[in-house]
Amino acid sequence: MPKLIEGNLEENRRSRYSSLLEAAVSIALESGSSAITITAVAKRAGISRAGAYEYFASKEELIADLIIDEIQIWSSSLSNQVELAQTPQAKVMAWVQGSLDYILSGKHKLARELSSITVPTERINEVREAHYLLMQPLVEALAQCSVSDPMRTSMYINGLLDVATRRIDSGKNNEGESDYVIALALQLIKE
Repeated sequence: MPKLIEGNLEENRRSRYSSLLEAAVSIALESGSSAITITAVAKRAGISRAGAYEYFASKEELIADLIIDEIQIWSSSLSNQVELAQTPQAKVMAWVQGSLDYILSGKHKLARELSSITVPTERINEVREAHYLLMQPLVEALAQCSVSDPMRTSMYINGLLDVATRRIDSGKNNEGESDYVIALALQLIKE
């Protein structure tokens, strides 16, 4: 059950909201996205069903928040890694390696589970904006590498990561797949 903080309504709301998101993540990872319901999430979080509806009008709204939250966490991590790199090429490689680390840690499984649920139409732009912010450090680093079309190249690198994810999930050697993605990404930024 979420810990209530006496006298601080806003912190209590944030705590309950976080508890609901954490419960939904647990359910998605344990049983798949189809098991996420407002009732199941509320029960797991120790909050009444009616209380959960104060935060989310529907399962799809909850999923939209989960997707955006997960992308923001991943985006922040990638941005920090890119900022630490010294050269444009190292920034690209930091973004690629950070993405591979995310995949290899298994955190991508949540995104895969959530992608099977359609978010409400009015939330699609929010999800796109979060994804844009995720890609932005890579696009900027590619531009600094004098790549002729940084956006296009970032999409190809993202495609490489998608393929690597599927191959790793199917049991291929993690290290071999990671090394191959890095080698291909390096080829894309050679002058």
